[in-house]
This record gives sequence, C-alpha cells and structure tokens, in this order.
Amino acid sequence: MAKSRVTRSDTDFWLIGQPISSLPTTQLPTMLQAINFFVYLYRIENKTIRDSSTATIKEIEKIWLAARIPFIPSRNSIPKLEKLFTQYNNLLRSRHRQSDKSRQNEQQFLENLQFLFDIASIDALEKIQIDQDREFLKDQRGDRKMYLGSVDKTLAKKEKKIAIKSQTKQKQCTKEEFRRQASEETVTLESSTSSTSNSEEEKETFEVSISKPSSSGIKRKRNTADLISPALAATLDRTKISNSAVVLQ
Repeated sequence: MAKSRVTRSDTDFWLIGQPISSLPTTQLPTMLQAINFFVYLYRIENKTIRDSSTATIKEIEKIWLAARIPFIPSRNSIPKLEKLFTQYNNLLRSRHRQSDKSRQNEQQFLENLQFLFDIASIDALEKIQIDQDREFLKDQRGDRKMYLGSVDKTLAKKEKKIAIKSQTKQKQCTKEEFRRQASEETVTLESSTSSTSNSEEEKETFEVSISKPSSSGIKRKRNTADLISPALAATLDRTKISNSAVVLQ
C-alpha cells in the first residue's frame, strides 16, 4: 500500500501559513516569523505553550544581541508572544463567522503580523552608542530594507579602535595615580626622617651640655681652694666659720 504524500498545503496553518523550523538571522524577526516558529515548536515538536514561547524568545534574543540592540527581559517578552498566540487562537475559533467584524479582525491581525516583533527596551535608541545600530532598529520598525551582515569589518574595526583607545587612557590614568601616590609617600618619608634627625641632634646636644660642665666653673672652683692655707683652715674650724664665708667676705 502506497504511503499518502504530505503536501506543503497540508501543514499550512490558517492565516499564518507554513511553520518555520528556524528564524532568519539577517533581520530582526517579524511577528509572523515569531508565531510561525512558535507554532512549529508547539504543533510539530509537541512542546508545551510555555516551552515553545521560551525557546522562541531565546532564539529571537540571539538575533537582537547580534544587532547590539538593548531588549526587554524574557519575563516580559514571553507573555507578549503568548498573547499574540492567544489572539490567533481567538480568530481561529471564530473563522467560520461571516460577519464583517470577523473579517476586519482577521485583516487587522494579518497586517500586524508584518511588523517587527518588537522587544526593544524603552530607552533602546538612547542606549545604542553606534549610529548604524540605531538606524538599523528604526529601519526594522519601518520599511525593513536593511540587513545584518555576517561580519561588518568596518564597524568591527571602528569598535576595536575605540576599545584600544579606552584601554590606553585607563592605563595612563592608572600610571598617573601610581606616581602621585609614590610622590606623596616619598615626601612623607623625607619629612619623618628630617624630624627624627633633628630630634636626635637636639638630644645629643642636650646630653653634651649636661655631661660637660663649663671650664670656667672648674677654674673658679680650683682658684677658691688655692686661697685657703692649712693654717687658716685650722683656725676656721676652731671658730666654726665656713670656708665659703671667708671667700665671700
């Protein structure tokens, strides 16, 4: 018995078309690409809604990271994708309704799917430092004519030059700070040494002054002793008169 062939139309999903097993990396994914990848994981790979949305956001973030564009945390972008899938399911349930309102909702949903699945942070345009990256985000939100190159050599060279310049400046600042600290330490050491030296000199001078009495004092002492003869000394002893009293008179 021959196996039945599965055609592309058999795997098409209403409104969104064919699921995709991977996301294109040359542009930021649109809402259509995001939901198609999500549906592939959910319906083809049989993952849960949360696992499918988490894996989808993880792949989308890789592309945004390569584009150097700041994006919101996954705890915010995952519910955003699941909300998109909920909108799709609501339309899917009411697809058999023939009201004008239903047709308008379907048309509006299809138009929105062509826009960027935008997970940029609120201040992304202010945070982006390179003009080319800023222009790329603006383009992806609009006409989507720009593409991510595998390697932008000119931009990479520019970024490398900026990084080298920043590193050189940092090294110079470090050297200047080291020299300043070394200079302050030298001045402090010289001041301490000078103060210690002066104190030692003063101490030595003081000790010399105490240990060496003046020569004039020694001379006066010697002269006083020579003025009193042995006979006079005996007389002074008998009369109870001191030697100093005789000298002072």
